[in-house]
Amino acid sequence: MDVYNFANAFRQADVYSMSLVHWELFRMVKELNKGYHFTHELPYQKELAGCRATVSSLLRIVAQSGQRPIIASSFEDTPFGLVLQRIFTEG
Repeated sequence: MDVYNFANAFRQADVYSMSLVHWELFRMVKELNKGYHFTHELPYQKELAGCRATVSSLLRIVAQSGQRPIIASSFEDTPFGLVLQRIFTEG
């Protein structure tokens, strides 16, 4: 994120935030995620391996490691899920 260009930085943050909202919404679509059991899961919950999310841990995962929330493997079972998976993983 370019902190010297605030307009661009806020735009990047907005796009990233919206992508997390999409991740949560599509995660709850039963047709795309057959393993979903109607329990809420935070983004990066699996990546944190049970540890509490902190700013420093999320910074390490997202900014330094470049990781993104894990996409359920069941997305590969439908054509729509494959398209979403490709969009989510484009860098």
